[in-house]
Amino acid sequence: MSLRFYRFAKVVCNVVCKLWFKLEYYGMENLPKDRGYILVGNHQSYWDPVMMGLKLDTTLTFMANEKLFHKPVLAPVIRGLGAFPVNLKKPDMTAIRTAKKVVKDGKVLALFPEGTRSHDGKLLKFKGGVIYIASVTGEDVVPVCITYQNGGKFRSRILIRYGEVIPNREILEGKKKDTESMRQAAAKLQAVVQRLQDENLAVIGK
Repeated sequence: MSLRFYRFAKVVCNVVCKLWFKLEYYGMENLPKDRGYILVGNHQSYWDPVMMGLKLDTTLTFMANEKLFHKPVLAPVIRGLGAFPVNLKKPDMTAIRTAKKVVKDGKVLALFPEGTRSHDGKLLKFKGGVIYIASVTGEDVVPVCITYQNGGKFRSRILIRYGEVIPNREILEGKKKDTESMRQAAAKLQAVVQRLQDENLAVIGK
């Protein structure tokens, strides 16, 4: 990651977002201080990575869908911002080692367990790979939900809500890392993010 490029991009995005959107952040007190953790959120817009990290004092390192790294224009940008590729259905050892290093270095690992964007705002099925990643890193998980009013049009409200920390021991609850256990754990994590989404929608009035 180019830290200079990351900081420059963050400043630019901060200015653009304040001019274009009405940003509302909730649950900032839930974010751990001075230690690594995993930030897990819904995904419906290219703005999501910006919204997730705009108010954080630390940098975010994203695990991004490996398909994005084959796009000529996008690939160098996301690499410059520190993202690395992963197949969320079956994470490879290179991605796992990178994820471990990120959180062990006290940084924030961010990912979208849906694996792609939702075009109607409804949560897509969370993939079990996110549970495997959480279990092997041994770090706690912070859920986050981003909700766009009117599809993110000019001066529309954007709600970013961080949930309470989920201790790593509660992710799999002592179960083995088999496919079914990870599927069930992913469904439970999705339910947590869905509750955050419901809270956001109640505020917006949908």
